[in-house]
Amino acid sequence: MGKYLCVACMLAVVVVVGMSVEAEASVRTVFVSPTGSDSNSGSESYPFATLGHAITSAGENGTVNVLAGVYTRIPSIDVDGIVINGYPDLKPRKHVISFLHTYPSPVLSISAKRVIINGIGFSQSRGYAGTYGAVHIARPAEVAMQQCEFWDNSVGISVMGGSVAVGQTAFSTILSDGKSGTAVLMQYGDFGNGGQAALENAVVYGGTDLSSAKGTAVKISGGPATFEAFNTVFANLAAVSTMGYINKDVQLVFSSANVTGTTRAFYAYGMQQPGRGQLTIENSVVANGGGSDVDGPGVSVGSGVTASMSVIDSTLVDNSAADGSPAWCSSSCGFVADNVSSQHNTAKSQTGKCPGV
Repeated sequence: MGKYLCVACMLAVVVVVGMSVEAEASVRTVFVSPTGSDSNSGSESYPFATLGHAITSAGENGTVNVLAGVYTRIPSIDVDGIVINGYPDLKPRKHVISFLHTYPSPVLSISAKRVIINGIGFSQSRGYAGTYGAVHIARPAEVAMQQCEFWDNSVGISVMGGSVAVGQTAFSTILSDGKSGTAVLMQYGDFGNGGQAALENAVVYGGTDLSSAKGTAVKISGGPATFEAFNTVFANLAAVSTMGYINKDVQLVFSSANVTGTTRAFYAYGMQQPGRGQLTIENSVVANGGGSDVDGPGVSVGSGVTASMSVIDSTLVDNSAADGSPAWCSSSCGFVADNVSSQHNTAKSQTGKCPGV
């Protein structure tokens, strides 16, 4: 992972920088509870009521311990070095930031550096203007999230600038009204000089099986953007990644990914400037996906797309497709396969089959 984003490295940098600053000055730890009051002292016995007030009171490099309950007043985070913890444990379904199913929704917008969020749940966001998620990362944010959970959100995390590293976190991409959602959206990055996002040891899931597959793990358009997923499970989704309308450099890397029950795993489409989009899949498994009307359940590159796509040291097994299973490429596709095992995949024809698969 040395040449790509490293979630563990990003988390370590955030923590170490925060600790070095804390050693130089005393910092404040405060508590917040939906049953508290912003006129309280902020202690565990007398917690604040709102996250926004708690963050302001904790100040730079401070800590906010979030007591169990549902929080519906959504703050922005512009205080560097803030740590937000589910307390006293890290069970995110006990510590929930809820967005009340409204559209447009407010968002938890983060523009601060060295922000750490642990053990928090995010639920019921319906987004804002089609581009903002429950958590919105904006320049120059540096955010690390661990042991969180996202469910019933139109978009979980949106990135327009800055960076976010997400570890040991679960995303659901199927909404309570039956519609599809997106776990990570990276869009219009040129407004914020691009963004970086990384998942490690995460789970992204849609329906209960292939027949009910819904939602997308990561959706990228515009650019510039960099995304990496390492040792992450993607299950029962309409797509793991979609990449389209790319006009600046975009890089996606999936390493040690386990993809199962997904209609079209990695999909590049429409109006991409030559050489701008790069997708690398390495040491991964794509299994039990596709369908009789799907081109390329493993990798699908649309007509006229010149994105660079590589599948290395990976296995594609038990997928079905209309054409070119398990990969389908247009004639102009830039596709490389190296040490790829293709087993028990079926297709009606081999039209557009990618070389080496």
